[in-house]
Amino acid sequence: MLSRLAPKLAVAWAERIFLTPPRHDWSEVERPWLASAQRAWLHTNGLPVAAWNGRPMQTYRWGENRRGKVALLHGWAGRATQFHALVEALVADGYEVVAIDAPAHGASPGRQASLLHFAQALARLVRNEGGVDAVIAHSLGGAAAVYAMARYRLPVGKLALLGPAADVAVYARQVGAALDLDAEQMAALRYGMETRLGVQWAELNAVSRAAELRLPGLVIHDRDDKEVDHQAGAAIAAAWPGAQWHLSQGLGHRRLLRDSAVIAQVRTFLAA
Repeated sequence: MLSRLAPKLAVAWAERIFLTPPRHDWSEVERPWLASAQRAWLHTNGLPVAAWNGRPMQTYRWGENRRGKVALLHGWAGRATQFHALVEALVADGYEVVAIDAPAHGASPGRQASLLHFAQALARLVRNEGGVDAVIAHSLGGAAAVYAMARYRLPVGKLALLGPAADVAVYARQVGAALDLDAEQMAALRYGMETRLGVQWAELNAVSRAAELRLPGLVIHDRDDKEVDHQAGAAIAAAWPGAQWHLSQGLGHRRLLRDSAVIAQVRTFLAA
């Protein structure tokens, strides 16, 4: 209704919805990992909106570095402890695991986030560690990891993506359809956000950015993923020189993170 009566206000509202992730409480299985982590804070910097900088982000650390160090980046509306099954396996293998809650996610304060927030969060985490042997990222975190690796050339040995998103424009179209925005209003939404963020959406596309990557890669996506179509992962893997591609089935978007076969594939990839 608002899109018809006050188009400009509707576009502004759509942008706010686009940048506001829903929050969810920690599950019972995550809480022991939340309690057992060594926790600290990093702060945002280098983001295009002044009010977004200097904000605290919660970091986590598990295990000892006997075989290497692995960094984790969650997806939209996610949090670091969603990787609990993978953390358990990696710590048992002798890896030190570090992770971060992106702004407005998990234990990190704030109300707004974007792919740029995620990319900066990963960059801050990796650089704070002086580099890591591998990054494992899920969903939007996967797209952000590809962008961060291509844009900032982070000191990372390997990159594994689980159910990665590829194009922020897809999510924007979903928001626009839910709010009944017409083509003109969608164009205004895109132009306004590109102007505010100082980057075109095309520059954030994980498929085109994946072609720039030169580190070993693994992409796993589930055929039954209803939140991010598996074709996104397939396209990223196809564009990424030398990347390994695996298509699972029956796991959906989040069970991918705790499936034993997926975890085994990631462990094999890291050990190779």
